[in-house]
Amino acid sequence: MKVLIVRESYFGNGTKVVDSVATAIAQQLGDDAVEVVEAGEAPISLPEDLVALIVSAPTHELSLPTPKTRQAAREQGAANGFEHGLREWIDAVEVRDNLMVIAIDTCTKISSVIGSASKAAVKGLKKRGFTDVHRGPSFLVGGTEGPLQSDEINKAQAWGKEFGAGVLTSVA
Repeated sequence: MKVLIVRESYFGNGTKVVDSVATAIAQQLGDDAVEVVEAGEAPISLPEDLVALIVSAPTHELSLPTPKTRQAAREQGAANGFEHGLREWIDAVEVRDNLMVIAIDTCTKISSVIGSASKAAVKGLKKRGFTDVHRGPSFLVGGTEGPLQSDEINKAQAWGKEFGAGVLTSVA
């Protein structure tokens, strides 16, 4: 049983969220049950033992990052050097029927209402043919570079714990 988390992060906020989620899931399912990969390095062929997939990206211009917004982030000092992100990975990944997929994101309070990376990811995944796709929580940042707002790490840990417990129940 394995959970794969595919993330895209520029200023470290998404990395902190995903690491907190992954740690909480591992506490429920075991250390070897969770793998985190950068979207630019994510496998196109999903592992056979995969029971759930979580995708995570920052909200850029009310959607998933694009080449243009990635470049703008790098110009503002972002560390991520990948040319391809979650948007391109979703377009390339091999579809698996009945695989539970959850999309989460980081965003500002206003973008979580209007549009977000997770909303765009859900739409893209469904368009590709994934059938069990859901939007998870958005984790709030104080602006383009962050920081995460207070208690967002606690929120990520609580959500990861709940998600891991749900996976255990669904495979039992």
